[in-house]
Amino acid sequence: MSKPGVRRSSLNLRMRLVLSHVLVGALSVGMITAISHFYKSFAFTREVYHLQQGIDLEKGIREREAFSNQDVLTRFHRVNNQGTLFSVAITVLALTAWGCTVGQLIVYPLGEIELAVRQAAAGDLATRTPSSSIPEIHRLSLSINSLIASLHGVEERRQELMADLAHELRTPMTVIYGYVEMFEDGLPVSPDITRQMLSEMERLERLICDMLELSKVEAGHLPLYLESFQPLPVLHNVLQMLREQAVLAQSQLQLHCSDDLPEIFADPDRFKQILINLVSNSITHAASGAVTVHLWTQANEFWVAVSDTGEGIAPENLPRVFERFWRGDRSRNVNAGSSGIGLAITQRLVELQGGHIEVESELGNGTIFRFWLPISTPERPQDATLPQCVSG
Repeated sequence: MSKPGVRRSSLNLRMRLVLSHVLVGALSVGMITAISHFYKSFAFTREVYHLQQGIDLEKGIREREAFSNQDVLTRFHRVNNQGTLFSVAITVLALTAWGCTVGQLIVYPLGEIELAVRQAAAGDLATRTPSSSIPEIHRLSLSINSLIASLHGVEERRQELMADLAHELRTPMTVIYGYVEMFEDGLPVSPDITRQMLSEMERLERLICDMLELSKVEAGHLPLYLESFQPLPVLHNVLQMLREQAVLAQSQLQLHCSDDLPEIFADPDRFKQILINLVSNSITHAASGAVTVHLWTQANEFWVAVSDTGEGIAPENLPRVFERFWRGDRSRNVNAGSSGIGLAITQRLVELQGGHIEVESELGNGTIFRFWLPISTPERPQDATLPQCVSG
C-alpha cells in the first residue's frame, strides 16, 4: 500500500513543479511585456514632446517636416531598446529575488534534515527533524523522524537484550562456579550437587541454542519446509511428550476440537515447536489447574488456542509478552527450565509461516495464547478420513 501512495505524491510534486515552471514563464513574459509597454509609452511620449518643443523653437515649419520623421524614428529605436533592456533587467532581478526566497524555503528544511541524519548516524538518536510548510518535505521529515525513533527503540532493546542475556548467563555460571570452588576445597561430591550442575549446564545449553535459533529467525536464515499435513497427530504427540511435565505440575491437559479439521500448510517441525513452547509455558503457569487446547477453523485460517488457569498477566504487561527475556512479576516467574525467549521464537515462527499470534489474559483468570496458520489450498491433496479428537 505504501508504493501507490509514494507514486501519487511523486505525481503531485511533478505536476506542481511543471505548473511552477509554466507560471514562472508566464510571469516573465507578462512582466517584460507590461514593464516594456509602460516604459516605452512614457519615454517615447516624452521624447516626442521634447523633439517638438525643440523644433518649434529653432526650426521653421519646412525644416521640421523634413527632419521630424527621421528624428522620431531614431528616438523610437532608442526608446524601444532602452525599454526592452530595462524590462528584462527588472524581470530578472524580481525573479532572482523570488527564486532565492523559494529556494531558501526548500533548501533550509533539507539542510536541517541532512544535519539530523548525520547526527543520528553519529549516534545521537534523540535528534529530530523540524516540520516544513511544503507537504512533500514535511512527509519526508515525518518518515525520517519515524526511522530515527525506530532506530532508537532498536538500540534500547539491544541494550536491554545484552543486559538480560548477561543476567541469564550469570545465574547458572554463578551456581557452577560455586560448586567448582567446593570441589577445590575438597568437599565431597553428592549426587544432588552433580544433578544441580548438570541442570545448570543444560540450562546454559538451552539458552545458547535458543539464542542461535532466534538470531536465525530474525535474520531470515531459518529454513522452512512447508507442506500440507494433518495437525492432529502432531498435537497428540506434543501432549504425550508434555504429559509428564503436567503430572509434576499437577495440571490437567485437555483437548477440544471438531471431527473434520482440514490439513494446514506449514512446517511440521516448526508447528510442533510452537505447540511445545505454548503448552509447556501454560503448564508452568497453570497454578495446578488445567491447560486446554482448542482447535477450530475460520475462513482459510486454522486456529489453535492454548489456555491455562494461572494467575494471568496484567494488561499493561501484555504488549511485552513476546519480548526476549521478559518475565512479569507474578505470572512469569523465573524457573530453571525456561530460557526466557521461547515466546519470542514462537511469535516469529508463526509469522514466518504466514500466520499471526495473539495473547489475551486477565489477572486471576489465566491466559490464552491464540495463533493461526494457513489452511492447505484446495489444489493440495487432503486425506479422506481424519483422526478423531480425544481428551487428555
